[in-house]
Amino acid sequence: MILKYIKKLLALVFCSQFTVTAQQYQQDQIINIQFAGSGSSLKSGTAAVGANTTDHWNLHNRDSQLLGTPNNRLHWANQQASPASITVNNAPGLWGNGHPDPMFGAYVYPANAGDISVSITNLPPGIYRVLVYAHGGPPDEQNSKVYLQSGNADFGWRRTTTTSAWRSTEWVEGNQFVAFTNVTIAPNGGLSIQCKPDGASQSFLNGIQLVREQSPTPPNLINVQFTQITSPNRVGLAAIGNSTNDLWNKYIRDDPAGGYRNFGTLSNLFWSTGESSPASLSIANAPGAWGNGFPDTMFGAYLYPLGGGNIDINLSSLPTGTYDVLVYAHGGPPDSQNSLIEVSSLGDSYGIKATSAAPDWSLPTWQNGRQYVLFTNVSVAPSSGLTIVSRPGQANVAVINGLQLLRRSSSVDLTPRFSIVPNGSGIFTNSTSAAIEGFLYGSTVRYTTDGTTPTSSSPQFTNPISITTNVTLRALAFQNNAPVGSVVSQSFRRAYVFNDGITAEWRTRYFGAEYWLNINAFAAADPDGDGSTNAQEFINNTDPTDPNSGFRINLTLVPRIAWRSTTGTVYQVLRKDSPTDRDWSLVREFSATNSESVFVDSAVTNPHGFYTVRPKP
Repeated sequence: MILKYIKKLLALVFCSQFTVTAQQYQQDQIINIQFAGSGSSLKSGTAAVGANTTDHWNLHNRDSQLLGTPNNRLHWANQQASPASITVNNAPGLWGNGHPDPMFGAYVYPANAGDISVSITNLPPGIYRVLVYAHGGPPDEQNSKVYLQSGNADFGWRRTTTTSAWRSTEWVEGNQFVAFTNVTIAPNGGLSIQCKPDGASQSFLNGIQLVREQSPTPPNLINVQFTQITSPNRVGLAAIGNSTNDLWNKYIRDDPAGGYRNFGTLSNLFWSTGESSPASLSIANAPGAWGNGFPDTMFGAYLYPLGGGNIDINLSSLPTGTYDVLVYAHGGPPDSQNSLIEVSSLGDSYGIKATSAAPDWSLPTWQNGRQYVLFTNVSVAPSSGLTIVSRPGQANVAVINGLQLLRRSSSVDLTPRFSIVPNGSGIFTNSTSAAIEGFLYGSTVRYTTDGTTPTSSSPQFTNPISITTNVTLRALAFQNNAPVGSVVSQSFRRAYVFNDGITAEWRTRYFGAEYWLNINAFAAADPDGDGSTNAQEFINNTDPTDPNSGFRINLTLVPRIAWRSTTGTVYQVLRKDSPTDRDWSLVREFSATNSESVFVDSAVTNPHGFYTVRPKP
């Protein structure tokens, strides 16, 4: 490409081994495209997404496709032919960036300047995820700005990085590639991709991955707009959709008498295809209506509370399954009229997300975090329903424009989900209590405190358990005496208060930084069993954990000999160590002063001995 970059290119070294942390799909769901030349190394296997190391990549060869003549049919990753074809314009240049991946290491670029245009036609219908790898370099500024359009849906611009992060061997969205999700391809449809210069004066393209995440399965989408009676009916796509004819359910805040409703319902919501669903909706505290000037019929109008507070939306009788929930919630101007949205189902909160409080909320391109927020994999079980709460944002007013419910699957995970509370460090003083929090779906929770796994005969976790000492609770759910899910553990540790004159430094030295959790650190404790308490060892500056380092007292036992005596008589005290000794040794000789004499042999060293007393001959 540019000669002054050759030296940098040759000097570029990737020190780490190339690794892939790819999201797994089936090979018949993926179309991979590599943009290179006749002498380029061919890519196989996964990139940011993939199935396995044998994934097939279609090579768009710039040497034989300089003018973008349509290729032969694109093949799936299992090498089976698809009906799709590709056309590429304004990408005759070819160069490398030194990256170890064969696909990403080579890139095409325009001959002079301008944009690279890619058109893919006759894609099998469905909902796709589209990944575009677009970076030259070095230098790091050789990124690209990528635009995608499918039918009437405009997915806007995404950028790869202008920092050195593109050099990483870990695939990260926004670094080496950009991703467009929920791209709906209608029958006989396709998409167009445009790569535009951004940090540098040229545009670049390395590869494309098309992942068919969902085949068309009717019906799967419920759309709702929240508005007033004078607003026109919304039709077609928003951030997601199936076709330009998608039906939208219309909640009107006006009542028949010409006033407005603080609470209202919509029964038998329709799918976007026009088919009736069993689902119903209720909404509370949204009697106000206004417009924000946005050109879209749904997003341009919004409802809000008249007296402040939250807007509460409940959906009931939704078909069981896993949903993606898109909530549109922005007033304005001013830009600060955003909202904080929380979605809950089966007692689980999927978090709180905010729409934008910056001017980008008014851009005509739909983007998560701007005009709407997205909650994925929301489980809805029979009779569980779905709750949506719109809270005030920066302007202290909650708003709601619309919502979309995309049913991804008809199954839902009903594995018990619970935790032991309080959780976290589990440190307490004196006493605490442990309870379970979550949803059991008809299960029984049993627990142990001895470190073993609970069984069907372990105590049942019903009322809160009183905790007064160090313990680890292990809990497990059971259905029909069979374990369900995983063991949940929580440790509790008692903290003690010391106010006994022993310094924290001394206790830390011998009992560690968390001595306040150790019952052996009490002043009256004797952890080494040497007879000296911690208080005595502290005063004596000895080690309370070493029995050979205590405060010692030596005690000696000596014999005491007493006999009846005559005053003035001289007596001899004799001793021998063994009864077999022939001779006695004289120990003491003295004159009696009263009728009873006593002698203590304090000089004896042998613990065994025999004594006799006799008048002196």
